[in-house]
Amino acid sequence: MIASCQSNSGGNTTGTDKQTSVDSLAIKTGAELYPIYCAGCHGRQFQGSSGPALVNTTFKHGNDFGSIRRSIYEGVPSTEMIAYSNLLSDEQIDQITPYIIEAGKSPELIVEDSMPSRVKTLHYELEIEQMVSEGLERPRAFEFLNADSALVTFSKGGLHWLAGGKVDPQAIHIDYDRNRKSDVFGTLYGLLVHYYQQSLSGSYLNGMLEKSVDVKQIKIFDSTTFTLFVDIFTGAGRNKITGRKKGGIKAHTLLSLHSLIPEVVWMSAASKNDKDFLGQLKPQEGEVYIFDKGYVNYSYYHDWTEKGVFYVRRLNDNERYEVVSEEKILERDAEITGVLKDQIVTLKSEKGTLSARLVSFKSLANGKVYTFLSNMFDVTATTIARLYKNRWEIDRTADAALL
Repeated sequence: MIASCQSNSGGNTTGTDKQTSVDSLAIKTGAELYPIYCAGCHGRQFQGSSGPALVNTTFKHGNDFGSIRRSIYEGVPSTEMIAYSNLLSDEQIDQITPYIIEAGKSPELIVEDSMPSRVKTLHYELEIEQMVSEGLERPRAFEFLNADSALVTFSKGGLHWLAGGKVDPQAIHIDYDRNRKSDVFGTLYGLLVHYYQQSLSGSYLNGMLEKSVDVKQIKIFDSTTFTLFVDIFTGAGRNKITGRKKGGIKAHTLLSLHSLIPEVVWMSAASKNDKDFLGQLKPQEGEVYIFDKGYVNYSYYHDWTEKGVFYVRRLNDNERYEVVSEEKILERDAEITGVLKDQIVTLKSEKGTLSARLVSFKSLANGKVYTFLSNMFDVTATTIARLYKNRWEIDRTADAALL
């Protein structure tokens, strides 16, 4: 409480230089007040903590009654030493001051290191209950799991369980996690995202969509390759003329359009095909997945369509399909909306014929034509183009301004 007296207030302040007789009653009452208001900074035994020790100490602004009382009463600006005139009465300050002076000179006056029943600060008044009876020396941080147990770290290092009033002396070995399957951490991450979903909610939506499309159901994903040494991960891509190729790891990231953090991040060797990621997804009815043309697997599209899961992606130039029907689009409408084609097509999959919708869209910004494949039959063609535009929110490229 007196620890941070670094500046001299100077002059006399009303009520701060009042002298008080040093009698046993004042010292006794001061001994009762000290653990509540002072021990948090200066230590229960005057040994110091965030503030300096008070035993056999020469204070910068004087060790006499008036100087110490002034520091308590006024505090010290720009330090942790607050003005205790806001918390204590003049009488209480007159009782704490002689106790600090006399106990500092005569340590035998310091009260036993017992647990106070309460601690009071400028903004809080805390009730104290003893939770640990042994094994707690110089703790650094706590994470309370419930009223009876917690995790605790110590200055010397180590993470320990605290339960039943005791600290387990055996540290928790984090290295055990090396032997766990990655699914454990994936599940843990999913639970955390679900628990904090309200705090993490937001929207990356770019442009307007028709009312039938629920933004909360839209999910976008893409992959990024991190180049590494070839002896760490299997090489990515074809061999170069030199016979050398780069090693790498590929991160597939799934992001909900209404969330600010990814739902799923799946790592694989860069040599793995993007379509393998589709097997990691657990799509639910009504969800809409937007992704690039590298994720090609008609069997998954077939299952998704039967389950009521929707997708939008770009079409590869070498994909084969048959046109079943086509919407007639007037030239003037195409100039306004950018939609050049709106067709129903079929593609062959291992699970049978796959019906899909093919939409060709011309960018009004640069004239480039994009062709999309989707199983969303009940929305407008422009909605499909706008949905795909939002995929660029997960991978902002130079093309982001095209549509």
